[in-house]
Amino acid sequence: QGAMQFGQDSVLAVVFRQPSAGRPVTWTGPGFARVPSGAGLRFAINNIPFAMDFDITIRYEPEILEDWLASVAIQPTGTLSGQRCKNKVLSQEPYALPLPATKRIALLQTPVCLEPGTEYSVDVYFSQASASDTKAKSYILIDSLGLIPRISSVENLCSEKDLDEYQKYHCIEIASEVGPHVLPEVCARLIASMSARIHHGAVACKCNPQGSLNANCSRLGGQCQCKANVVGRCCDSCSAGSYGFGFHGCYACECHPQGSLSTLCDQVTGQCSCRREVDGQRCSRCLAGYFGFPHCRPCPCNGYAELCDPLTGVCLDCRGFTAGSHCERCMDGYYGNPLEGEPCRPCMCPGAPTSNRYFAHSCYQDSQSAQLVCHCIEGYSGM
Repeated sequence: QGAMQFGQDSVLAVVFRQPSAGRPVTWTGPGFARVPSGAGLRFAINNIPFAMDFDITIRYEPEILEDWLASVAIQPTGTLSGQRCKNKVLSQEPYALPLPATKRIALLQTPVCLEPGTEYSVDVYFSQASASDTKAKSYILIDSLGLIPRISSVENLCSEKDLDEYQKYHCIEIASEVGPHVLPEVCARLIASMSARIHHGAVACKCNPQGSLNANCSRLGGQCQCKANVVGRCCDSCSAGSYGFGFHGCYACECHPQGSLSTLCDQVTGQCSCRREVDGQRCSRCLAGYFGFPHCRPCPCNGYAELCDPLTGVCLDCRGFTAGSHCERCMDGYYGNPLEGEPCRPCMCPGAPTSNRYFAHSCYQDSQSAQLVCHCIEGYSGM
C-alpha cells in the first residue's frame, strides 16, 4: 500500500472493498489501486530491518480474465552504507514479472539485496501481455507490493534439509497468501526462526487497545484479534464500509441502497454519500423540500410553501393566503387563482376578513364583469 501513480495524467483511483460474511478476503488494506495499462505505481521502502536478499511479490486482481506484465525497477535514493548489498548491485534494467490472469500473487524470482538505513524507490509499470485491442482501455487492480525475506541469505539459520523442505512445501507462496491459511510445521518453524534473526529477537505485539480484543497476536506475522469491523495487523482502523473507530470497534455504515451513491461512508462521522435530493446520515430520507423516499420529488406547493409532509407530499404552512394540500386555492375569505399565478386577495364584504366588518363566508370574482361577488352570511346581502 502507500503507492503513488505515475506515467498517466489521471488521478489514482481506489476501488474499496468491504468484508462480507462467507466470502474470503483477498486484499490487505481498504481495497485496490485501479491502474490502467501503461501506467505505473511508485512504492517507497524505508523500513528494512536486516541486510539480506528479498523476493519482491505483487498482489493483484485483473478486472477481466487477461494476462498482464509488470516491469519492476528498484533503486536506492541514497548511498549504500553496508558492505553486504554493495557487492550485489541492483540491476539497471527493469525486471519483468508476469501477472497471470488465473493467479492473485506473483513472485519475482530474482532476489534483490536491501539494507537498513537506506530508502528505496520501486517503480512498477503495468501493461497487458497481449495488446490485441488498443481502443479499449484495460485496468488491473493492485493490492500491494511485498518483500519476502530469502531464507538462504540468512547465514547459519538452518540445515540443507530444512532448506529443501522449505522449497518442497512452497513455504514462501503459502505465507504470501492473503487471509487465513495453515502453514506446514516446517514452514512455521523456519519462518519464526528467520523473523527472530532478522528482528534481533521476538517482536512485541502492537495490538491497538481500542481496536483489538486483547493484547495477544499471532506468533506468525503478529496479526491481532480485531473487534467488529476493525482491520489491520494491529487492529488500528475501520474496515471499508464502517466508521467511528473506538473501544466498541467500528459501526457499520448501513448506507441506504436506494438513497446513497455508495455503500461507503466517512470513517469519522459515518455520513454516507447521498443522492442530490436525499438527506440523512444514512441517506434514508428526502431532503427538505422533497417527498416520497426513495423516489424523492419536489414538494408540489405551487411556489407558496417550501416544505411538505415527507411521506404524503401535503404542503405545510402555505403562504399568501393559500390553502389546500398543494396550496392550490385561496383560503376562505380570499379570492384569486394560485394555479394561474393570480395572488389571493381579501374579500371586501364589505370589510377585510381580519376586520370586524366582514359579513361573508367567501367571495369570487365574476369572470364576465370582473366584479367581486360575496357569499354573505345569514342576515346580510349585497355584492
